[in-house]
Amino acid sequence: MNKSKLCMTTLVGAIVLVSAFTASPRAQRYSDWSVPINLGPTVNSTSMDRAPAISKDGLSLYFASNRTDAGGFGLEDIYVSQRETRDDEWGPPVNLGPIINTAANEMVPAFSRDGHLMFFASNRPGSVG
Repeated sequence: MNKSKLCMTTLVGAIVLVSAFTASPRAQRYSDWSVPINLGPTVNSTSMDRAPAISKDGLSLYFASNRTDAGGFGLEDIYVSQRETRDDEWGPPVNLGPIINTAANEMVPAFSRDGHLMFFASNRPGSVG
């Protein structure tokens, strides 16, 4: 088989696979997006606040920020804002400290399905890429 036929066969196979996946009657259905809610000046700052991740219980909000007025360790750090119940307002963000944050960038927090592990990206010395 020449290269053009091989590429076309692979492309057709990929299209069939995608069609079969999206047409599945058991595919999970999601509701429409809600209107965005600004969390106010306690959480939202004039700095770059981004990449939010919420804990499994909905009581801790983790995000990356380059804010300088909250005891940052580096260029971009990971912070957490907490609340007592899902109906309460979010508390002031707290820097996760030097075990997580360094003089480099720490960003994009994410959690394992069970909520026991936090993953994040960093460009600290010794990181790959």
